[in-house]
Amino acid sequence: MRKKKYILLLLVAHGGGWLQAQHSFTARVEDAGSGEVLYGASAVVEGLAAGSISDENGVLTIERIPDGNHTIRFSFLGYEPQVHTCTFPPATADTAIIRMEVAGKELEEVTVTTTRSTRTIQNLPTRVEFIGAEELEEKANMKPGDIRMLLNESTGILTQQTSPTSANASLRIQGLDGRYTL
Repeated sequence: MRKKKYILLLLVAHGGGWLQAQHSFTARVEDAGSGEVLYGASAVVEGLAAGSISDENGVLTIERIPDGNHTIRFSFLGYEPQVHTCTFPPATADTAIIRMEVAGKELEEVTVTTTRSTRTIQNLPTRVEFIGAEELEEKANMKPGDIRMLLNESTGILTQQTSPTSANASLRIQGLDGRYTL
């Protein structure tokens, strides 16, 4: 019985020391230029399975960091990664301020607009097929009521007969099956 007490006392003493060696790290992540907080920035302690993501106030907390020197890597989309080295236990419990620089390869803003106007087909940015009135009249005289003949001659459109008895047809545009065509 006495031997069990010593083992239990040894485990409690050793376990208590292990629990005390765990520290937490709190940081506020913000933009270096504007000072705005960065919501969703991530921080990972290298070599440990410990990390966190900043909240709507830009604050993140990483728990269970053991004693010693540790490198914490901060990252956020569109910003250069930051590396911060800390010694645990820290001298103060203050919140670290991490200022991240915008990455040099920033994408420019793209604006897409559309209007209804008269433009020539040659000046449009996308490929457009145009069936003129003359061609419509010519095809209507050759075989009235058969639009398949007209569409089959347009580039990118394929008509496929689906029923020989009822003369139903399916339209395939740019290789897509007829059920995707309205």
